[in-house]
Amino acid sequence: MRYKRILFALLLLGVSVIIAIGYPQLLVALISSTAMSWTIGSVFARLLVLIAFFGFLKVLFPLLFPKRKFHSILLFLIALLPSLALSFIHPIYTTDYGSLDDSFIFKGLDFLENDLNSPYTFKGEPVVLAFFTTDCNHCKAVCSKLAINAQSGQQLPVHAFFSGASEDAYTFLDENNALDFEYHFIEEDSVYLTYSGYIFPSIFLLDEKGNTTKHWEGDVVNYTALDYLRSY
Repeated sequence: MRYKRILFALLLLGVSVIIAIGYPQLLVALISSTAMSWTIGSVFARLLVLIAFFGFLKVLFPLLFPKRKFHSILLFLIALLPSLALSFIHPIYTTDYGSLDDSFIFKGLDFLENDLNSPYTFKGEPVVLAFFTTDCNHCKAVCSKLAINAQSGQQLPVHAFFSGASEDAYTFLDENNALDFEYHFIEEDSVYLTYSGYIFPSIFLLDEKGNTTKHWEGDVVNYTALDYLRSY
């Protein structure tokens, strides 16, 4: 009996460690295969670590200290430690949640087609305009998450814009599972920077009239923003 309880305790410990290390993959799986939002999914994944480690302590402590009784609240507080450890492996940033869009307005819709090396027409429907650079880590992360959104029910089309070689952009989209995005190139770097606002990624949400309703830049395309786009 004691042997089985030890094995069960180790199993719970293993579950908590595996979830902590594989947090990004678990979050993607939750978003892709369920109706769970990014915000709820991120909290749920961390909660699973807490529950598994709490169960580990609940089984282990009576085995180690058979003559002592430990209150569940104490064990719960101790179980918070791996959740904090998870924050060191995959940190919780203050920018992960909340509405962090800014007031930057996309004013180049009437001129955009003239600056591209391929035909582009605004179709009078809400759309996401995403300005990326292929060597930007934040751009890669955001592109990948927008692709997950697109594959899990987001109705908003995403149009990606690049400056540079088409081969680099294709590789960028391919590596981030976003080859289904419509993408275009702006040849002049200065023009491209003006459109994007000189920061990347630069993500605009336009309504059916072409008005900017939301804009996110840099690393603030967070779980709240992704949920907003997914449910728009």
